Amino acid sequence: MAGIMEVRLQLAWQLLLFLGQCKSVSAFVDFTCITKPRIDIYSEDTYIAGYLHGGNATLSFARTTYTSFDNINDQLGLPSVHYYLETHSSSTGGKISILLLPAPGGKTRIGAFACRAVMTGRGRPNISIGTVIMSKTADFLPTRVSRTANRGDAVNLTVTATDPYRTNTRWRKDGSAPYLHQRDSFNFDIANVTLSDSGVYEVHSAGERSTGKQALMRLIFRACQKDKWNAPSCDRVCPVCFNGGMCDDWSGDCICPPGFSGQFCGIPKGTNCFGQNGSFRCDSPELGGGPTCAGMLFCLPDPYGCSCAAGYQGIDCNETCGDGFYGADCGQTCHCMDGVACDGINCQDRTTGECFGVCAPRFTGIINCRFICPCFTEKTFIWQPVNCPNGTVIVNYVYKFVTVESDQELEAVRTEGNSVSVHLPLCGTLYEFEVAAETTKGIGPFSYKSIFASFEEVPDAVDGLTVQGTSHNGVTLLWEVPGTSQEYPCPTSDYLVTFDLINLEQCLEVHQHGGSVTTTNTSITLRGLKAYSTYNVSITPRNQAGNGTTSSAQFTTGETVPQIPPEFKSSSATTDSITWTWNPIPCGSRGGNITGYRTRLFRPDGLLGKRGDLTTSVTYTGLEPCTNYTLAVQAYTSEGGGPSVTLHQQTATAVPDAVSDISIHVISRERNEFDVRWTSSDGACPATSYSVTYELITMDRCTMQNPPIITDVGTVDTTHATLHLPAYYSKYRVSVAPINEAGHGEENSMVIDTKENTPTAAPVIRSTASNNSITFSWDPIPCGSRRGNITHYEYRFRDPGPYEEVNSIKKRNISKLSVTFHDLSPCTTYSFRVRAYTRIGAGLWTNWTHQDTVVIDEIHSLNLQPSTNEIKASWTTAGNEDNPCPLTSYRVSYQLLNLEQCQPRTDPAVIRAAVVNGSDISITSMHAYSTYSVQVVPANNDGANYLKSKTVTTDEGG
Repeated sequence: MAGIMEVRLQLAWQLLLFLGQCKSVSAFVDFTCITKPRIDIYSEDTYIAGYLHGGNATLSFARTTYTSFDNINDQLGLPSVHYYLETHSSSTGGKISILLLPAPGGKTRIGAFACRAVMTGRGRPNISIGTVIMSKTADFLPTRVSRTANRGDAVNLTVTATDPYRTNTRWRKDGSAPYLHQRDSFNFDIANVTLSDSGVYEVHSAGERSTGKQALMRLIFRACQKDKWNAPSCDRVCPVCFNGGMCDDWSGDCICPPGFSGQFCGIPKGTNCFGQNGSFRCDSPELGGGPTCAGMLFCLPDPYGCSCAAGYQGIDCNETCGDGFYGADCGQTCHCMDGVACDGINCQDRTTGECFGVCAPRFTGIINCRFICPCFTEKTFIWQPVNCPNGTVIVNYVYKFVTVESDQELEAVRTEGNSVSVHLPLCGTLYEFEVAAETTKGIGPFSYKSIFASFEEVPDAVDGLTVQGTSHNGVTLLWEVPGTSQEYPCPTSDYLVTFDLINLEQCLEVHQHGGSVTTTNTSITLRGLKAYSTYNVSITPRNQAGNGTTSSAQFTTGETVPQIPPEFKSSSATTDSITWTWNPIPCGSRGGNITGYRTRLFRPDGLLGKRGDLTTSVTYTGLEPCTNYTLAVQAYTSEGGGPSVTLHQQTATAVPDAVSDISIHVISRERNEFDVRWTSSDGACPATSYSVTYELITMDRCTMQNPPIITDVGTVDTTHATLHLPAYYSKYRVSVAPINEAGHGEENSMVIDTKENTPTAAPVIRSTASNNSITFSWDPIPCGSRRGNITHYEYRFRDPGPYEEVNSIKKRNISKLSVTFHDLSPCTTYSFRVRAYTRIGAGLWTNWTHQDTVVIDEIHSLNLQPSTNEIKASWTTAGNEDNPCPLTSYRVSYQLLNLEQCQPRTDPAVIRAAVVNGSDISITSMHAYSTYSVQVVPANNDGANYLKSKTVTTDEGG
């Protein structure tokens, strides 16, 4: 029928069976999970609270996602410090369980958690509600703690940085590895959301996940399309859930946000109540007793997710609603008379949106002006029927329709079906309509009153909005006049054209208002725009009733040349190359897509080369050292090159070439003093000084020096130097390296041999003896002390006669390293010394070495008697009574082999105990329970050949 507008109403009644009325049964469980959305990690106590109403269940809490700083052996365990408040019942019959998370738990309290209810009774569903706790010093913040997406929706998850310089983001889902394609991004786009996309998303700085400063958010998948339920078929239409309520995709019930209740969330409960029936209060002692629900995050069963309480918004849920908004997260818009904001007069406490005065023009509603007024004289109301259990049948519906100001008490009018059309005789007059169901047992309660009025209608949207043409700084837009229809009968009086810059030069997303223009034409040219930038333009038709539907389009302006030259950043030079770098043309001055940079290189005699590249650096090679070069750089777009910048740089100084013609002249061979001379090179970069070194190659011509020992003579600024070489009869390499500011050039060297000298060391003598002979032997003079070729040795041997008697001394030159003297007297002391000769002369004599001719009485047996800290040693000899050199003393020593049987010694030291006259000794100060080796040897010159040793372990200590 022409002139009829349908209005769908939801009947929000409770029909009690014992009164003969119907009751709708909800499959939804009234369960709420509450926490603080953010905390001070090390100083603030927090909690997670579960509130259940209208059911019996076991309540518990769990961690649902591993976030790296939890117990690695129990990744989904609760925080390290937690306590439970005993589960108890509220005054309204609800069940309450609270998990306390005190400050000592630190950052283990950051993460994703859940309140869980295991329902009792057959067929009752178990419920798990997800929530998150973040740090007040988090590096990133989510736009919303939870996001619900319908099947097939496009989703954009967004975080913001608390520090604008921190951009190294890493995205994870459900504790998985980071998404490589999302590095350094603040957005996560999903084109067509599915169940696999749901979960906990985490954003943290690269390498800093364990600090507990990540953003956490839940993506909830609603299994049906928008306004549909009965998953998975999704073949039923959702009811209208008011005040931010959400239609459950499985049951079709409205899940009401905190602060509202009723079948369709139409009953306001205020700032201090939550739960589907408003049965719980935020000022309860277990929640701190505050007057409101400020600072609390309320999470309900999926698909609702989490929100602040009614009247609050912000990441910490402690910011009150701004003017004109109300409800959970301040997501609802007020429509009160004269545009009065929700200020506690026309919208109570910015919580419920309730208007105490008249609604604004074109809005109606008994509570919060949430319906738009029609503009026709006849209206059709449609409502959804209620299914009644136990065979109760609805026989009719009854309605009341009257003007708001009327004092007339109307009787209810019966109608069949679930719709009725009524006539609106007066334009601009407010009417109220309510409906109820009638069963065989009577009439149920009426729905909430719906208030309507008739007003002039705004125009329809424009048709055919097109972008006809763009330049680098302008655009021409065309559109068609909106037509009139039954729905939009009113013509347009003018058009409001608004344009906003949304992407500057395709390099920076912005939200900058460009301007607004009013026109009565159906075309307009906008000028003064930014080049190569994307704008969002909207055309809003208007008339006396107000603004019609806005039509929008996007366009991108054309390119122009860059507006400024590149900014020099740095340069570096080698001897044959120079690298210049510069900053990209900043966004806002590019004029288009920078296709490359053109560089031209000049030297003093003209242009050397040119090239083009996309990079912001260039390296020219094959250059001459110590030369000044000039580089010109300009950026290009498809429209041409912009202004250029000129840069100057000198190539580095090369190290000098090696010296030549090294000559060495002897100043004094006795002192090993030499004069070294050389010729400097004629290269482009001459030397300013020279480094002179010498290296010992062979010592005494008998040992190669490895590694070589290099001695730095010093740095000279002349082409000659004097050397004093310390080793005689040795080979040296003398090197000269040129130096300038670039460093050391290549060395050149020459080898020199030093002269012989006399040895600086005496031989080392060893001796052995019998009863009538002595053998003396010695080592060669060690390399490094010979100072020449050893030609022979000279020795002196003397008997015990008077030293002044020449006949008692024997002397001789020999080339061997030992000599034996025979037919000597037993038990007699003889003396010996020796020295070495080179071609230059004799070296040092050894000291006189004394040796006895001996007859040894061998030790026959060695006995050891250990105690805790002492070892008693005794021994016996063979007892040769004819020995002409009887022993009179013995040397006793010992070694610790294993301390207390737990510390074996790999190289035990020999400890001299004593020289004793006799055949026994007590060795004291021993370690208990330790193993020792004890040695006894005759104390004469040949006694070492008759050493006796034995091992013993001391007793354990008390």
